[in-house]
Amino acid sequence: MSVGRIVAYGDFNCPWSYLASRRTERLADDGVDVDWRAVEHEPPQPGSSVEQPSRLGDLVSEMDEVVAMLLPGEQLPYALAGFLPHTTAAVAGYAEAYGSGVSARVRKLLFEALWLHGFDLGDRSVVHTLLVDAVRSDSSFGKALPGWEYGGAAPDQPSSRARRLLTEWLHEWHDIGEKTVPVVVVDDAEVLRGKDAIAWLGAELQARGLQGAAGGSPATARAGR
Repeated sequence: MSVGRIVAYGDFNCPWSYLASRRTERLADDGVDVDWRAVEHEPPQPGSSVEQPSRLGDLVSEMDEVVAMLLPGEQLPYALAGFLPHTTAAVAGYAEAYGSGVSARVRKLLFEALWLHGFDLGDRSVVHTLLVDAVRSDSSFGKALPGWEYGGAAPDQPSSRARRLLTEWLHEWHDIGEKTVPVVVVDDAEVLRGKDAIAWLGAELQARGLQGAAGGSPATARAGR
């Protein structure tokens, strides 16, 4: 049966979500209706902290697992930046873009900002600058995100529309996600979580003959810094 619609939940600092985003992007190009919703799956907790060396050590091991699930010819370029940010600011920026109809482009921009270029997506000024630069370089962005082209200080709070989306997405994800990312809901029926979601997306790409990386070699960039 042909898949018509995918609703996905993911976080920008999750490598599995990064892979899921790239796979859903390929499916969207092939005609699947993809609705990606961003959640912060490990928000900072008051009075507690996780040491960066511990988080990074876990990430290095996790990346080996992620790479092991790549399809023949599939790429997942990344360069570990030496830190793993919380993503409150990135998720809020994405919600602003979602409400303005440019979510797919901003999702790709934010994932690549962290995984390829090491930007701190936990810093709202960094996220704001990324979106302002995108608006300034692309007139259609400016039409979708009016006001961003003027730059200035990052807003202290998301807009009311973005706050509503963030609340809805978080409640939905809590109800179906079991605090796991990514989560993929297929045709409003089948719910797939974590590695099961990754495997399903891979199988769907293979069924459509889309498993290779478009315009690229089979190699995966794994530079560290």
